[in-house]
Amino acid sequence: MLLLDDEDVLSEEPSADEVAFRTVLAADGIAAVENAIVNCVRPSWLKVARIVYDALSQNGQQASDPTICLYARTVGVLVERGILQAQGDLRRPRWCEVRLSMARDA
Repeated sequence: MLLLDDEDVLSEEPSADEVAFRTVLAADGIAAVENAIVNCVRPSWLKVARIVYDALSQNGQQASDPTICLYARTVGVLVERGILQAQGDLRRPRWCEVRLSMARDA
């Protein structure tokens, strides 16, 4: 499972199960995932694995591979949008860290 093994890497492309989960969530569900992630991030650096776990818990989601991958991939989307800053490889949640973007606070 992506959050448990130090060597696990998020795949380049989402799996069929992850795509199906995203479809079930629809736009409102994806917005809830994004909000949960942002609510779990702090101005100081935290591991992506911890953020994903905390956001899963906040949304009451089970820790399955498709769910974890969707949450981890959503962290990357939030980094691309400039909401979060990252250091490290976002595809390796146990080794990458994120924090709230400084530009967001300004």
